[in-house]
Amino acid sequence: MERDIQPASLRNYTAADLLVPKGQRKLTQTTANTMEEAAAASDAGIDLIMGNAQNTPTFAAMKDGADSIYIARGPHIVEMLAREEISVMYHLDLVPRKSTWRGGLRAIGKTAKEALELWKAFQTMENAGAFSVEAEVIAAEVMTEISKRTKLINNSLGSGSRADIVYLFQNDICGEQPASPRHAQVFGNIHALREQIKAERRLALTEFRTTVEDKQYPGPNNQVSMDDHEKERFFKLSEVIPALIPKGRQHVQPHFGPIAPGDAERSLVAIKLAKTVFNNGGKLSAVSVLEVPPAYVADYFTDADAKKVRAREETLIRSELDAIAETEIHVVQGHPS
Repeated sequence: MERDIQPASLRNYTAADLLVPKGQRKLTQTTANTMEEAAAASDAGIDLIMGNAQNTPTFAAMKDGADSIYIARGPHIVEMLAREEISVMYHLDLVPRKSTWRGGLRAIGKTAKEALELWKAFQTMENAGAFSVEAEVIAAEVMTEISKRTKLINNSLGSGSRADIVYLFQNDICGEQPASPRHAQVFGNIHALREQIKAERRLALTEFRTTVEDKQYPGPNNQVSMDDHEKERFFKLSEVIPALIPKGRQHVQPHFGPIAPGDAERSLVAIKLAKTVFNNGGKLSAVSVLEVPPAYVADYFTDADAKKVRAREETLIRSELDAIAETEIHVVQGHPS
């Protein structure tokens, strides 16, 4: 049942709500340690979930919306929390960390003596103020009788069907591991699906490697191509711009051949390259830049706004271009020699 309260505090069952249907309705409970697991449980209509809130202070957990606190401590701790009106779920009786005192992980209550001790433990926790018990792997007959005689809400984890709530870990329900404990029933096959995903991942990676090695990838459908016009322009320009592969401070000798009077694009590339080198204090060697048509030199050094030739700059660049053709000086990567 949803209450008319703020969205951050919405819940279907509070501790008080759980006490009402005791013995009248069977509820279901599972674990949820992620938002996806909680959403899955909600979508499946599971009544209750138990979340993992490690290192969260008790009062902070209750303030954040928890309906009860699960512990496996002594009755004095239960009593202390109950006095502060904290709803406590206690863990009886197969408690893994206490199993060394029972001879290992085993069912509890299979003898009359052990069943009586278990009944007394339930009474102790009820008197201490607990409102609920997680009853783990208790003989079904014993759980049935105890559930009739106690006010505690009993959550059966492998303890039969006669408790108030039937509880099972979500990883057991969904089959998330190769094997599950005897008390669990597997309803899903997530482990097999995960193993299939692992195998599929390795298969895909292996196929990628072998396809590359066989030169089948990348193919025409996996790459971008230039149109024929742009490709032709690139090849033409690539004859002007040399392939420079600097190696440390190795001398580099860029060179491009004669430029036809009508080849504006290659002429501008040549002039840009020459001016860039001179602005950085270096010189090119054996560059036939004198064959660049003079008109293109003037056009390149035209003011972008006024469109007038800068006579002074044009004269300067012409003298620099003359020096290029007459000088054998190398350009070292980043530094003129």
